[in-house]
Amino acid sequence: MSEHVDRAARAEGIDKIYYLNIREARTNNSEVYQKLVKKLEPYLEKDKNGNPRIFVPDVSIIKNGKIIGRYKEESTGDDNITPDKYWTNERIERALSQLRGFMSQLK
Repeated sequence: MSEHVDRAARAEGIDKIYYLNIREARTNNSEVYQKLVKKLEPYLEKDKNGNPRIFVPDVSIIKNGKIIGRYKEESTGDDNITPDKYWTNERIERALSQLRGFMSQLK
């Protein structure tokens, strides 16, 4: 997913993208993770205990502290699908279009 985010950002002239190892932050229940969950809570799915959780990948586009877009991968119904099977040319193009649409608002 990160290569598609980078590609969309370059196409839109965005020179800085911030990445966070959300798995590590979530495992440690760090302060950063807790703040992100609070900010993203209306958009988050719940874990098996009913708690809001940031699943991966999560791509949120933020401008001036406000969420202006969130990319959500298409469901395939196959929990065991591999990235090389998931990322068809059509899905890549749809993802790039959606990401570029969000990122164009950052200018």
